[in-house]
Amino acid sequence: MDIGTATAAFASYSPVTLSGQVTSYLPLESTWPFSAGCSSQLLANDPGASVNFLFFGDPKYPNVVPGQPTCLPPQISPWWYQTPTSGVTPTTTLLGGYEFLCPEAYETVYRYTDTVTGSATTTIGCCPSSFTYVSTLYDYGQPYQCYSIAAPQIITYAQNFSTGAVVEYTITSTSLPSSSVILGVQINGYIFPGPTTTTSSSLTTSKTVGSGGSVTSTTSASISVSTSTNSDPASASTSTIAVSTRVSNTGLSTGAKAGIGVGVGLGIIAIIAILAAAFLYRRKRRARSSAAELEARTGKRNDSRPTAEMDSRVRKHEMDNSGQRHEMPAAGAYQYVPELASAKDERAATTVH
Repeated sequence: MDIGTATAAFASYSPVTLSGQVTSYLPLESTWPFSAGCSSQLLANDPGASVNFLFFGDPKYPNVVPGQPTCLPPQISPWWYQTPTSGVTPTTTLLGGYEFLCPEAYETVYRYTDTVTGSATTTIGCCPSSFTYVSTLYDYGQPYQCYSIAAPQIITYAQNFSTGAVVEYTITSTSLPSSSVILGVQINGYIFPGPTTTTSSSLTTSKTVGSGGSVTSTTSASISVSTSTNSDPASASTSTIAVSTRVSNTGLSTGAKAGIGVGVGLGIIAIIAILAAAFLYRRKRRARSSAAELEARTGKRNDSRPTAEMDSRVRKHEMDNSGQRHEMPAAGAYQYVPELASAKDERAATTVH
C-alpha cells in the first residue's frame, strides 16, 4: 500500500548540495488542525498478536485503517518513511524552509537558533501534546524522542497482521496488566533565514555636439541583482539588466538657445516700455485739451485748487435777548486787578472806596 512518497508538491526551499549530498526540504507553513478521533490513533507495528510497542501519531494510520481522519500534514509521511539513497548523488529529505509550525496536536519541546556559525538556522523539535521529551532529538523513523506512560486499562489499537507483501491492520483491544510505554512520533525540522537580495546600479550619461549645433545625449544604466536563498553558494543567482537611451536634438546648441532667449526677453521689455510711454503721453495730451476748452467757455482759468467753504460745524454767536442789561460800575468803585508780581515788589491787593 502506498503511504505517500511524493515531495515535489511541497518543495519551496531550494535543495542544498553539500559534499555531494543533496538535501531537499519540505516546509510546514501552517498549523495542521486537530480532528476528533486523532487522540485514539494507536498502532502496533510488530506483526503478530503480541504488543511490544504502541505508537501514537504514526503518519500511515489513516492509510491502513479506513475511515480515519488525517491527523498530520502530508509532508510527514515521505519524511518519516524515506529511504535515503547512497548512489553517486546521495539524497535525503528533511522538514523545514522559511517557516516551520508544529501541528495543533503537537507542542514545541525544542528550539535552538545557531548563532555560532552565522547561519542563523533554527532547529525545531515537536512532540505530541502531553508526551514527555527525552531531551534528545531523534532522526526520522526513530520514535524514541517522545513517550507517555499509560496506566493499566483496556486499550484499543490497530494491530499489524501483515504476512509477506500483504499489509493488513486490524482494530483490536487488549488489557494492559501494568503501566505501559506509548511512543509518540516526533516531528523535527528547520527554519532558515529568508532570501537576501543585493542590488547595485550604475548610470552614465554622455553628450555629443555635432555639426550645425545638433546635440545627442546617450544615457546607459546597468542594474545588477544578486539573490541568495540559502547557505549553498551555488544557489546564488545574479541577473544584470542593461538599458541604453539615446536622445538626439537636431536644433540649435545650448549657447544658441540661450542667446535667443535673452534677445526675446529684451525685446519684450522694450515693447512694454514703448506702450507705457505712449499711454502716458496720450493721457497728458487729453488733460491739456480739456483745460483749454473750459477756459474758452468761461473766460477763467481752470484752477484745480479747491475753494474753501465755511465749515458748518462752526458755532454761531448771537445777541442775548434775555432783557438783562449790563452797565458800567459806579464811579469810585474800583477793584484792583492783580498784575504779575515782580521779584522786587510784592504787595497785597486792596480795595478803594
